[in-house]
Amino acid sequence: QPERALVADQRVVGGRLANDHRARGAEYVLDLVQLGEMERAIGHYRAALGMEDAGFSLKALEQLANLEIRHGAHLSSAADAGKRAAGAKYMDAGRARLELLLQIGPTAERLSLLASYWKRRAQVCAARGNRKGIRECLLALHRVYWAAVEHGYRQTGARDYYPLFNALDGALLLAVAGERGPLEAHAHELANLLQDGSDNARQRGAEHRELFHALAEIEAQRIDALWACCDGRDTGCITEPAV
Repeated sequence: QPERALVADQRVVGGRLANDHRARGAEYVLDLVQLGEMERAIGHYRAALGMEDAGFSLKALEQLANLEIRHGAHLSSAADAGKRAAGAKYMDAGRARLELLLQIGPTAERLSLLASYWKRRAQVCAARGNRKGIRECLLALHRVYWAAVEHGYRQTGARDYYPLFNALDGALLLAVAGERGPLEAHAHELANLLQDGSDNARQRGAEHRELFHALAEIEAQRIDALWACCDGRDTGCITEPAV
């Protein structure tokens, strides 16, 4: 009995030490990101994944994919062709991870991260003057952000303002580019969608006081004013070019 108790205690202590090590590792990665050391942060995550650490969570995979996409987008805007090629590989790797995670189980967070891939891909296309690529990316951006909104609504009964407002921005940009389908699909419910998003932000702000939650109502007003420029509401649209 004493021997079994000792072995059990050792396992508990070992588990706590492993958890503590992983916690310090996560803090280290965050420090690297804040210092702009994206490649080192990505390398740390990839190394942990390669070690087949059972504690390497699906959440960590999401974070790795997000870092790969963000860093890839940054490299893709470089003047050096080698950096642009490396950036494309990083972005493709991040997208592939997210698509695999979505096959395991869709979540609003994973869908939003995949939509952010298309947002950054659209920015890369814009920097290169690829208008056709921009349109294709915006269509995917709107589709995936809206899928995140619907998934979250089915799960919680609330519309998460982050994917919602991004989807509405995507519909607006598509309308400006001549693709009015998404804008017209949402035009009849725009007021209700913006109200739902603002309500969601207020509720989340009451639980966690964060700047983005506090700014969401202003974002809703911005979206409404810009949509008015495309949906025929002359009294509500922005008319000053400087704005």
